Amino acid sequence: MASVGVSPFQALLVGKSQFGVFGYSGALSTLKEALLNCPTGIRDGATLQYIPGPDGSGYVCFLGTDNKVWATNGTSAIELSANIRTELAVAVTTALSLDTSAIFTSALNAPDFQYILDVGGGVQYVYHYNTQSWSRYKGWPSGYWCNAFTDTAQFSLYCADRINKTLQLCNSGNTDNGAAINPYWTTPFINAGDANILKVWKWIYLVFRTDVANVQVTATANLNSGAFAMKTVDPVATGVGTTGGIWDSMTWDVDTWSLSAFGSTGMYKRKARLTVNGANGPESLRGYDVTIKFSTTSVGGHFEILGFTLMYLPRGRKRVAATP
Repeated sequence: MASVGVSPFQALLVGKSQFGVFGYSGALSTLKEALLNCPTGIRDGATLQYIPGPDGSGYVCFLGTDNKVWATNGTSAIELSANIRTELAVAVTTALSLDTSAIFTSALNAPDFQYILDVGGGVQYVYHYNTQSWSRYKGWPSGYWCNAFTDTAQFSLYCADRINKTLQLCNSGNTDNGAAINPYWTTPFINAGDANILKVWKWIYLVFRTDVANVQVTATANLNSGAFAMKTVDPVATGVGTTGGIWDSMTWDVDTWSLSAFGSTGMYKRKARLTVNGANGPESLRGYDVTIKFSTTSVGGHFEILGFTLMYLPRGRKRVAATP
């Protein structure tokens, strides 16, 4: 390990393939060895990456011989993969069952605050070190990775694809392997209190930031098996609001919550009524719980959900027949 101004020969990290991670300090002729407080070894040296820590220090993260992702600051170690521990272990053991000499590689995507662990088969587990969360990627190649810049000076990732024997440029452009990117975010199930009480889900108030994209709101009742309501809200081109505005100080559907004019990235607030097309026309969305999905049909624009409020009314109690 090394940081700016520190020779790499004065801070070394060495991991054994069976057990043990060691730190070395000093010049080559006077190296001092210390066993780090880490309960594993390092499965593949190509999985090591240096990432910034939450306290401003640096950490080296790696795939351990116990099939977990660890990070060490040179003194102690912490596990990063607790939330995906089972799935990651299955992925690693599956790769080893297909090829006992399988390799595991990694990459650092610094602009997006990502540590990328490649487990082979076109699957990567991505640790977002600014939010301490994980994503699973499919569609990129698997192989050896490196950081570089494109001819337009944009940071990008290159991968030497082991399967197709090609050099591929990743993390660039506005498509997903040639297909349009359709980002979305879904809430957990919301029951707003007693799950036995039927609700009428009415108005949703949304704050979002975008340059060109609309936002499609889809609300689905009863554990995603009931009726759904779908509304599309668009950023408005007029009525620019003032700095410091709050939700109740300006009119919904008219003002933007930003000094930016339409065409640049600004924050907007809109509302939509959650209705479904019933036999007698539009009806309110009813259900015991609801999930809200935010998506966009625009490609290449900025799409960011900042917050929302959902209004509902309790309408009655679900009746369950008694059984002996």
